[in-house]
Amino acid sequence: MRAPVVLMFAATIAFALASSAQDPGEDLWKKAVGFAAASKEAKIVPGTLTMATIVKKKDGSVESDSTVKFRTVDKGDELDMELISAFENGKDVTAEARKKNEDEKKQEASKKKGEGEGSVSLSIGDNPFEPSVQKSVKMVYKSDVTLDGKAASIFTFTEKSADGKSTMKGRAWLDASTGMPLKVESTTDPLPDHVEKMTTTTLYATTENGLWVPSSCVIAGEAQFLWMHFFSETKVQFSDFRISKAKDAGK
Repeated sequence: MRAPVVLMFAATIAFALASSAQDPGEDLWKKAVGFAAASKEAKIVPGTLTMATIVKKKDGSVESDSTVKFRTVDKGDELDMELISAFENGKDVTAEARKKNEDEKKQEASKKKGEGEGSVSLSIGDNPFEPSVQKSVKMVYKSDVTLDGKAASIFTFTEKSADGKSTMKGRAWLDASTGMPLKVESTTDPLPDHVEKMTTTTLYATTENGLWVPSSCVIAGEAQFLWMHFFSETKVQFSDFRISKAKDAGK
């Protein structure tokens, strides 16, 4: 009679230990957050950003085709972007775009100053691994897959905005061994006015010194304006990564 009791006791202990053990998916996610924290601490930023946008009508004809290139610069405590070149439908519009960009930055700086904020920061792109927002992130491990020849783990996630008015949601692919984020697909809820669909897909890599950075990003969407239906795709390439000395870098 003692053997069944011992076995039952052992099974109960094993179940308790298994229940209290940390979710392996949670451990991998924490590693991903660690990669984001290290890059933020290092203040690594892309030296160059190239954005190519094409807008098509419902019949497939091209409405507009533009390419804009920026470089990041340190201006005292601020990290800023300067326009290098701009082309629209094959025409060089750098001068006009540069003036418009400068006017918009002045307006934004004036607005923030009026709100009690004296600096203009650069946002490279939102991701669910930002250390400061983890209390607003909910993630669920889904499965293991192979991504570009690498063993990866897929997670679904949601992240509430600071004001609680919107939610970023999507999927993330993490290196199954190191936890390094490899790819993120996301959208927001609710979408901006007139936008019917919008998906952002970001790929990540590491620099020569091992810091985690975005390598490219594609924003694809559909919008409806009155009777006109448009499809747009913006491709962003990040390159020439460098360590910034600006205090705002990494924020």
